[in-house]
Amino acid sequence: FVAARIEWARGQRDGALDRLRELTQRVPEDQEIHRTLVHYLGEQGLWNEIRRVSLLRQLTFPDQPEAYLDEINACRRQGDEAARRRAEEGYLEHFSNNATALVRLAEQSAANGDAALVARVVARCRDLGQQQPEIGLVWMAALLESGDYAGADALAVRLTEEPQGWSERNLTVLNGLRAVALYGLRQPLAAEPLARRLTEANGLPASVLTLLAGRFERVGQADESRRMLRRAVEVDALYQPALANLLRQMLDAGQLEETPALLACLLDMRTPPEPLLDSFWDAVRSDRYLFWSEHAAVQSQLEEHRRRMEQSRSG
Repeated sequence: FVAARIEWARGQRDGALDRLRELTQRVPEDQEIHRTLVHYLGEQGLWNEIRRVSLLRQLTFPDQPEAYLDEINACRRQGDEAARRRAEEGYLEHFSNNATALVRLAEQSAANGDAALVARVVARCRDLGQQQPEIGLVWMAALLESGDYAGADALAVRLTEEPQGWSERNLTVLNGLRAVALYGLRQPLAAEPLARRLTEANGLPASVLTLLAGRFERVGQADESRRMLRRAVEVDALYQPALANLLRQMLDAGQLEETPALLACLLDMRTPPEPLLDSFWDAVRSDRYLFWSEHAAVQSQLEEHRRRMEQSRSG
């Protein structure tokens, strides 16, 4: 398994996939190996193979939702809407009494803006008497992803009025999602106080702040997004998605004053995102930043990283 991951990191994709295919046959119960195979197949766009692998795994482990979700995702990525709907209906029937599995489907559907399917999951969880406040956040995310800002705002109001227990953390996230909806509705005066609470709140993990930052960016609020990403880096300086997204936004905005220290931190990580580093490399070699005071230092950092990567690939 380690050898397969090393091969993948070195760009030896076919060899890595062959090793993982053989390993999944030898130790099918190992979920980490299976997840890695599916991830790598997705990176290569081999969606038909993911569908085959998923169907076989459903037969072997019928009570594990992951393979069913992989099949649904592969159908979506291929644009096979009829097969996706069949797979979703099969999932809803197979896991109809398993609220935890149903929420997994809702989370995946929310990421694709399928608010109608999430609403069905919410209704089923309510029927089971196992509805949790977190499912409301998933429903909000689905509405925002679909662009239904009015619906998301109305849902946020309704959820805060329901007699269910909202922790301070979940209520902060709910209000943050409502701020996104209000920005989408062109109501900045109502949105700003809610957004400000996110960066002032304690207890929100870097992962949640980063996800929220992405939502603010998508409704055109780049400044709010960067504030949240800075807060995420303060909370966890080693959380790569926050650091990488903050650097990307700074590069996009041409605001590189803070980037040298952040870039140094990113380069110290085991697998920094190469496309982002390539963008920085192109930027420092352009005339735009020729007279930037940190130009030479940043270019030297990137050159050293590129040398190390070339040595690793050739080794």
